Amino acid sequence: MKASASFILTITMILAIMITGCDDPTNPFFQETDFSTVPDPIQYNQYDSVELENGLTYYVIDPGNVESPWRVESRDAIALFRTLRTLDGDIVQSSYSDNRTQPENFSVNNLSSRGFREGVLGMKEGEIRVIVVPPELGFANVSQSSQYYFLREDTLIYEVEIVEIFQ
Repeated sequence: MKASASFILTITMILAIMITGCDDPTNPFFQETDFSTVPDPIQYNQYDSVELENGLTYYVIDPGNVESPWRVESRDAIALFRTLRTLDGDIVQSSYSDNRTQPENFSVNNLSSRGFREGVLGMKEGEIRVIVVPPELGFANVSQSSQYYFLREDTLIYEVEIVEIFQ
């Protein structure tokens, strides 16, 4: 019994060290995200805005394939490039970070916030939008254990390009 209690204590200590050192660049388990490959923010204020009743606003930067009859629906899976920034311009996440060049695949229903999900609805392949999400449609109601908890009071700016719609 002593051996298993000792083993559990050792594992617990190792996990505690790993967790407390997660923001320490000298920790071998820490990998800082490289945002240097993320494009500059889109200057969206020069474009016409579309304001929805729920407070979501978006700007169509490029309408994409206007000939295509397909538009993003809630049941779809999509391939996209996206950058999430705060209103202050701080980058939170990006599919361009760490020198990546491939789009990310998502199910629309599994996108991280209600505002992001609603903002991509109706987009066409090739379309680029800037989606401005107020806190109540972002992460205002996430639990304290959520990775997005620190964004609960922030207006979010999503820059999104739909690469492909899988229907």
